[in-house]
Amino acid sequence: MLSPFGIMALGWGLLCFAAQILFLPFPVLMREVFQIAPEHSSAVVSVSGIIALSFYPIVGKLTERFGADNVLISSSAVKAMVFIVLAYCAFYYSAGLMFIVLCMVFFNRCTWPFMMASSQIQAAQLSGECSKSMALTIFMAIAGSGNFLSGVVNSLVTASLGMNYIPLVAAMTASVGVVLLFGNKYRELRHDRHIDQPKHYP
Repeated sequence: MLSPFGIMALGWGLLCFAAQILFLPFPVLMREVFQIAPEHSSAVVSVSGIIALSFYPIVGKLTERFGADNVLISSSAVKAMVFIVLAYCAFYYSAGLMFIVLCMVFFNRCTWPFMMASSQIQAAQLSGECSKSMALTIFMAIAGSGNFLSGVVNSLVTASLGMNYIPLVAAMTASVGVVLLFGNKYRELRHDRHIDQPKHYP
């Protein structure tokens, strides 16, 4: 689990958990916490989902140019920032923040193609001695575990603290996921620099 693949998969699992815990109760969350009618929030999700489909060809070009790890970290950081803004709005909500909340919903949906494609590419790249098909199976299983746990935690948080705490839990979890991805990248860079350093012999 402490391998580059394991750390990346764990970070991805936390991001999946964060996304799922926030959007499992999405229509109810929008109505109860942000006072946004389901037809309005659902319309934003539908429009952003259609627009997001056009991003998949762009993701391929970005991963080729900047690397799958950089695309994954950047898009995940945007998603974490979206959750942080939603968490703030959940505690200090007013009617004037409705537009900001809907914009965050839009941006959240648009990050998904970048995260999904780049994460799978990086999982294959970090598979090492494990076959790529097995690595992707493990990778998706960890993501599925995050999705499953989000349902349990969602119910516990809503029952004990209230639904307005859900965005905060999502923001905290997503932030930890981004830190793991960034730390993994930093560790790889240090490892590469160590290998590239010239050896001095006596």
